[in-house]
Amino acid sequence: MLRYVLNNYLTCYGKPYKVVRIPMPPSAGGQYPPSSSYFTYTNSLIVNKTVLVPIYGFALDTTALRIYRDAMPGYRVVGINCNASIPASGAIHCITKEIGIGDPVFISHSGIRNTSNTTTPYQVKAYIKTKSGVSNAKIYWTTDTTAGFQNLNMTAAVDTFTASIPAQPLNSKVYYYISASSNSGRTVKKPMTAPSGNYRFDVTTATGITETGITPVKFELMQNYPNPFNPSTKIGYSLKSDSYVTLKVFDALGREVTVLVNGYRKAGVYNETFDASDLAQGVYFYRLSAGDFTDVKKGVLVK
Repeated sequence: MLRYVLNNYLTCYGKPYKVVRIPMPPSAGGQYPPSSSYFTYTNSLIVNKTVLVPIYGFALDTTALRIYRDAMPGYRVVGINCNASIPASGAIHCITKEIGIGDPVFISHSGIRNTSNTTTPYQVKAYIKTKSGVSNAKIYWTTDTTAGFQNLNMTAAVDTFTASIPAQPLNSKVYYYISASSNSGRTVKKPMTAPSGNYRFDVTTATGITETGITPVKFELMQNYPNPFNPSTKIGYSLKSDSYVTLKVFDALGREVTVLVNGYRKAGVYNETFDASDLAQGVYFYRLSAGDFTDVKKGVLVK
């Protein structure tokens, strides 16, 4: 099911989902549902800067808490023993309700992914909305968190705010977060745990997007999404080992129209964008070659 979602759907920002895997332990007797309760660690709750995680007195509890802390830097991760409630098929998330705030500052932002761009600034764009209006919005960024953050004022176009982080040399690591204040005087950061928790991306020669910490079990070329498409689509592929990769697109007559990838890639899951704005509608074939692996799939451009 997860692979189907990753192959066929994108986030609301039009980007591939990132997956953080966490184990699900069996019962003390070694049984899994439906022969035991659902001892899941994902039935958790985020309250401001704290994550409440169900634990059960199992050896895997410490592993689950570590995964949460690694995935959510800056948050306080607290384990709550849920042995009493889990037999009723519910843990923390299932038995709690959230209480909203009367004067919220809403910030929606799609984090910048790794890039090979070393020449043009990196635009940070966020949708910011408040009940009383936005008095100011800033980007705080750095390439060295020990040296502190510089700030940039964001400019507004209705409720969309933008600012650009200067281009950085190859192999740089860029850290940033957003801060916005309402006319009523409330200030919110995104991520909420900033500056200790922040967005980050690498300036690297690898142009694809990989799921950190996951090594695929096979080479695979995925169906592009969306399909049919206009004018662009995402092509995903996975590499079970480090490989020299080419990903090329051909028209219906077999003529090469573009090369999306031509270089060395580490094992992982990647997504590339095929922009067909300047091409005629019709059927296009894309071919992945990685080591001894080769596969071809087709997509349909409709204009």
